[in-house]
Amino acid sequence: MPPRTHGLRIGLLSLALGGAAAVAKEQTLSIRDYTGRGFPPDLVQYTLKGEPADAPRLRLFDAGGNPQALQVSSAVAGDGNLTVSFVTPVPADGVALFTLRDDGQGTVPAGGLQVTPRGAALELGNALFTVRLPAECAETYGKAVPATGLPAPILAFRHGAGPWLGAGRVLSAAPVKALTVKLTAAGPVYAELRYEIEWADGGYYRATVQVIDGVPLAKVYEEYDLGRLDGTQFWELDLSGGWKPDRAQTASNHGNGGGDPTGRDVDFAGLMAGQPVQYLVGDQAWGKLSHLGIYGEADRTAAPEGFPLVGVIPLRKGLWRRSNAMEVVSAGPNQMAVRFPLSARHAEWGRDITSETSPFSTQEHEPGLPLTYGRRVWGLALAHPAIPDAKGDRPFYQLQRLYGIVGLDRYKDFLLEWADGKPDFPRLYGPRPNVPPGNCIKALRASCLYYFTSPHASHHGTCANYLIAAQADADLAQPDLAPEARREIRARLALLAYLYEDGDMMSYGNGHHHGNPNMGTARFWSGPCFVALLPDHPMFAGWRDHMAQYGAYNIGTQVAPGGSYFEFGAAYHMHGFARTTNGLPGLRSAGADSVERLLADYVAPDWRYYMNLLTPFDSRRQARMIPGMANSQPGNTEHFAEAAGALATHDPELAANLLWAWQANGAMRGANAALVAPGLAAKEPALGSQVYPGMGVIFRAHQGPDETYMLLRCGFQWSHWTVDPGHFILASRGAVLVPHQPFQYGDSSEASFDLQNTIRFGHPENVWPHGWGDSVILDHAFGPGVDYAWALTGFPEWFIKPGVAPTWANAPNVTSAGERKLDTARPQTEGAFDWSRQVMFLKGRTAASPNYFVIRDTVSGDGKLTSYLNLNLLGTKADVQPQGGRLAVASEWPTQLDVLFAQPAAVTPDFSEQRLPLALHNTNLSGHTPAPGTVSRNWVKKDGSPWEGPLASYQTVENHVILRIPADPGAGYLWVLYPRTADQPVPQVALLAQGVLKLSHAEGTDYVFLGPSPVAFEGEGVVFAGRAGAVRLDTTGVVLAKAGGEGRVGYKGRIVAGAAAAEKRYPLATLAPGEETVAPPAVTIQSPSAAGARETEVAPGVTRTDENAATRYRLTGPGTASFRDPSVRLEGGPAEVVVSAGTVRFLAAPGSYVKLAAGNRGVRGVGPFDLTFTDGGIRGTVAGPTRSLVVTWPADIVRPMFTMDGVRYCAGWADDHSIGKGTDTPQLAIGFGVTAGEHTIAISEWTYPDLPPEPARREIQF
Repeated sequence: MPPRTHGLRIGLLSLALGGAAAVAKEQTLSIRDYTGRGFPPDLVQYTLKGEPADAPRLRLFDAGGNPQALQVSSAVAGDGNLTVSFVTPVPADGVALFTLRDDGQGTVPAGGLQVTPRGAALELGNALFTVRLPAECAETYGKAVPATGLPAPILAFRHGAGPWLGAGRVLSAAPVKALTVKLTAAGPVYAELRYEIEWADGGYYRATVQVIDGVPLAKVYEEYDLGRLDGTQFWELDLSGGWKPDRAQTASNHGNGGGDPTGRDVDFAGLMAGQPVQYLVGDQAWGKLSHLGIYGEADRTAAPEGFPLVGVIPLRKGLWRRSNAMEVVSAGPNQMAVRFPLSARHAEWGRDITSETSPFSTQEHEPGLPLTYGRRVWGLALAHPAIPDAKGDRPFYQLQRLYGIVGLDRYKDFLLEWADGKPDFPRLYGPRPNVPPGNCIKALRASCLYYFTSPHASHHGTCANYLIAAQADADLAQPDLAPEARREIRARLALLAYLYEDGDMMSYGNGHHHGNPNMGTARFWSGPCFVALLPDHPMFAGWRDHMAQYGAYNIGTQVAPGGSYFEFGAAYHMHGFARTTNGLPGLRSAGADSVERLLADYVAPDWRYYMNLLTPFDSRRQARMIPGMANSQPGNTEHFAEAAGALATHDPELAANLLWAWQANGAMRGANAALVAPGLAAKEPALGSQVYPGMGVIFRAHQGPDETYMLLRCGFQWSHWTVDPGHFILASRGAVLVPHQPFQYGDSSEASFDLQNTIRFGHPENVWPHGWGDSVILDHAFGPGVDYAWALTGFPEWFIKPGVAPTWANAPNVTSAGERKLDTARPQTEGAFDWSRQVMFLKGRTAASPNYFVIRDTVSGDGKLTSYLNLNLLGTKADVQPQGGRLAVASEWPTQLDVLFAQPAAVTPDFSEQRLPLALHNTNLSGHTPAPGTVSRNWVKKDGSPWEGPLASYQTVENHVILRIPADPGAGYLWVLYPRTADQPVPQVALLAQGVLKLSHAEGTDYVFLGPSPVAFEGEGVVFAGRAGAVRLDTTGVVLAKAGGEGRVGYKGRIVAGAAAAEKRYPLATLAPGEETVAPPAVTIQSPSAAGARETEVAPGVTRTDENAATRYRLTGPGTASFRDPSVRLEGGPAEVVVSAGTVRFLAAPGSYVKLAAGNRGVRGVGPFDLTFTDGGIRGTVAGPTRSLVVTWPADIVRPMFTMDGVRYCAGWADDHSIGKGTDTPQLAIGFGVTAGEHTIAISEWTYPDLPPEPARREIQF
């Protein structure tokens, strides 16, 4: 058995196998197959209470009374425990039955194992193959020797009595202090050799090679710890030495259900695909290799069922740690070798299909293990499997399925039959009949078989397993359920619970990416439903507690404060998150004490967020829709109904709202009937404008058939998301005016036109770096008549050149991405810059009133690039009529859209007409035939002719016209989106000053002020100073709205001032001069300090003080202060920066916008906040309204974790292709959000959940 170190734990479970012994000193051992697949011959081991002197008397007999080979060993002398080992198959749906006696009667069969010393080698073999290993030794070198002079762990191999093949060698030249090789088991059942290198500079490499009688592969267990991260040390096994194989079998399996799960057969050149190295990984491959086997085509033709072969088969992925890939190299059509790492390194996408630093990588590491420790388990395949695959032609694929998933020795420790405590049913979703009873056994059998025939279970194939649990719950509640059926149901439920708690299924702790986070969420959350049905199982409490902890980790890493989710929409958001809703009741039924906290922190906020995504009623789809965006199509969501049931007791009001949402969204069928709450009445919520850190903003007014709605996207949630900072969609008065995307996956047919309503810079084809954390809602204010949000997206100095992290650009098999383009038609200057999109929503008195949006796009910073505004509209070019500074946009509804630009020059957009596919899955439209005359005029055939008959997914297409409007570097845009009906006049727009717009319409006159730098204006009786605000005049009153931090707004002497957002209405008849100050809520955050005696002004509004080994910078004034020297970069204010040894403290006053940096540490955001930065993390306090901040990535943090008030939440940080840290200039690579109020926040090193409880090894007691 391999060395059990660093978490390879075995406990002891006293269990009288087979019941009380009928004959003294005799025990019955049985292994019943519930997998439906069975097991080929493999080693099983039991613990027996006894001493070494007892071993010679032990005898093992099969069910027919035939003696069996038996091996007995003592791991620790004198501890009273023996290990009893033997080999057995288990037939599919059958039983392997044995009797163990201690009477010493009869002979012990010799078995087929050979252990043969041969000079400097030791040969371990069975009847199928032999491996040549180094001879035993214990060498300590007085002077360190290079590892290249050592024998490799495996030297050669042969098939049967054939010639010796292959060649092993150590490639590392690292100095070695000692080499120990020891034979730790010598048969007759298995033989085992332990190989250990002790490095001269510290650390070790250990390998255990195990040959088992009748098993067609040698099992190899490796672990290593160099004491530092390295990844350059290897040993190599040439698989092709001594023969001429010319074909390879491999696969690239992954948990998406795709890849090539049964493998592919290629020549060596086809395997290498022009690359110098291919990578063989231990878990989901996602384009890498899942296994590797080679053979000769002529040999296969001659003996198709027994041709010579050799392969490297990853086994037991749950045992791997720090899963660095093995490297596959080939020097020609008959040469193939595999290189095995001797040291650990950080995982990389290009080699391991995993990344330690990417926000999209889902690897988990075992807590407590050194960062430098690695482990892998694999098989050297040298013979054909005893159970062939269905076609009998994929031996390597089959060997991995048979020996790589759980394994027989671990399976036999699963306690699948135990005393029935007669718990009450139904219990999963409450004490009521949830679903009609039926035969769940068929589904349970299929599920068990699926897991044991798929090395990487698909999240698509397992996400709805909670329905199987609900069916089992209903069946177990039947009083007339046959005892045998009850036994089988319980056994299979227990097996599934074991699998959900096994790293071979769920990749716990193995350090390997297993798909984007929502995929793991979809796989995991049915697990609690199975556990809830097993309250009398001995593992119940351990399973429940681990699942509760893991569930909090799983969902906490994806939900941001306020509820937004790492994925978007009816497809990806629901695919993962909705399973949480189905699984949490299982934890509640099981008695987990964290359920209410999970509901309060994550689940309820997320459902409120998802509900508020609903568009106004869309007449084309006859429902409010979850809009299409990111990689999700427009959707109807049955999961609203499930959420209503799951939350009915926790939050009845929210549950009623969600039931309304389900109805408003089209009452889609397919919900988990077990969760539908009987008697719950739907209640329409008061939907309104809301900011969601990580996603963006929902603007909404006049809820009902004529409501106005805008979704503004700007956030750090990026999984399965298109690059869309600043994107928006708009609907008003029954019309879809700026549409959401109709497809799930798709892109513009012209690279220079963006389907997202965003701005591109430098060149019309340039796309912002996906996953960059610097895209957030900095500030917002919502009032009765005016809503405001400030979206800011940062462009780093490397945006054009180099455009991508050098390590990413040079990574093999990954990308050729590099520099972005610069349009040579206009002079441009590279450099970092910030793009602000400020949006003000001016709401009319009624739904029929003018309800419109003013948008200001501005750019600030060193970079001066040409900009290209993109606007994606429904229809064709004929629907858009440029009229000077106005674009008149026709729609298929009575409501039309005016797009009005404040700049005096005429707007001359470029146009791209595109027909975008209509995705109908996850909607009520699939197969739907619209009534004659009701189909949208923009839903057409691919040739543009009108659509007729049932709608067809991706065959019906939607007319879109994309406008592109260029502007000179730094010019920006100030524009209006004005919905109106034909009988309403076009508003009159006048630009009064930079960032000051006057708009006259039927209900009055509005003055709008927008600027990322403070705007000052006085005229026409209006006064304003600040970043955002409005003065709204009608015939009876004036509204003064101050929305952007410290400032003042007034009309005819009436002034509203202060740092807090405010909106006040005054009747004109009684309007009198005077000033009203609106203060922000009190906070405990220290305000920037007052002037000191030693303070020196270094720039207008910026002072510096040097004292007590610290340097303090103070920014004062209205927010226009700016200072830069080689050590600091300061903008905004009021604020304070304190720089001392190893620490920088940033403070910002309430409502003040700042962009502050000292060295390469920095922050951008709106105060109040008090944050202290070190190389090890960021800690402090943030108060005020809901919003987001961006910060630099602390130097010593590998993978950043964000907590608010001690609760883990999702933050966004730069993906690996971006340059997120390690530069002299600050990179604002991490974005995080906070909800309203005062909170302690921290960014620290990522932590991982504990491993599941281990099943105890079966113990025999005579």
